[in-house]
Amino acid sequence: VLAWNDGSTWRAAVSKNGDFSTSPALASFREEREFGTMGEQEQMNYCLNIFDQGTVVSVVCDVSSHGTHVAAIAAACHPENPEMNGVAPGAQVISLK
Repeated sequence: VLAWNDGSTWRAAVSKNGDFSTSPALASFREEREFGTMGEQEQMNYCLNIFDQGTVVSVVCDVSSHGTHVAAIAAACHPENPEMNGVAPGAQVISLK
């Protein structure tokens, strides 16, 4: 992780291998609402929180799909096998963070 001040805000970049050439320069999430991704293979997004004038950078990842899994179980709809239905069969599920 590399952090710097661009003259108006603190930014940081994350690299898996020390090459920052493709790493986005992100501000704290609360400032710009931007995120990065570790890569297509990893399929893990992250955002940053930068504290104490760049001396502390928190990399925040949502690595659990538990909520999505539970929502899918609740909305399960099997017309041919109603015993497999969830508690809200056919409900429309939206993603919200």
